[in-house]
Amino acid sequence: MTYSEWQAKNSAKRSKLQRKLESWGLNQKQVISYFNYDNMRVNQPDYCGLYETNSKCHQMDNLNCYLCACPHFIIHDPPLSVGKNELHSTCSISSRFAETFTTDGSSHCDCTNCTIPHTEKAALANYEQLPPINDTCSLLELIRNWQLSDIFGKYKLF
Repeated sequence: MTYSEWQAKNSAKRSKLQRKLESWGLNQKQVISYFNYDNMRVNQPDYCGLYETNSKCHQMDNLNCYLCACPHFIIHDPPLSVGKNELHSTCSISSRFAETFTTDGSSHCDCTNCTIPHTEKAALANYEQLPPINDTCSLLELIRNWQLSDIFGKYKLF
């Protein structure tokens, strides 16, 4: 599975759970709080493979899984040429925690040390800002549109 496919699958899963929680009468803050790692691991054990092993993708207190598929992680398809390398992904907000790793002439964004999207504050800031994925619009198109929208201030970034 490619990252784009995983991201689309994750977004659909998040949207489905979000709609379910909203149908229970939960408000935005309550929905976001529900996505707390400790709660999700107990109440939604099939949501993430890491829950089964009690492992976290980011070692932090109060990890929030709402923005698991980071909206700032940009996939370049086709890759961008940078000297002799191909750049496959970047951070759209140039997080100071984002790093780049290169292997065999391919450079990729490494977000391992970035916790920006995994806080309740970030999730609340982006709660209604995430574009829905549907059959007529590819994930890559949504990401590009979101990135362009940010230039004009429609979406809240950090």
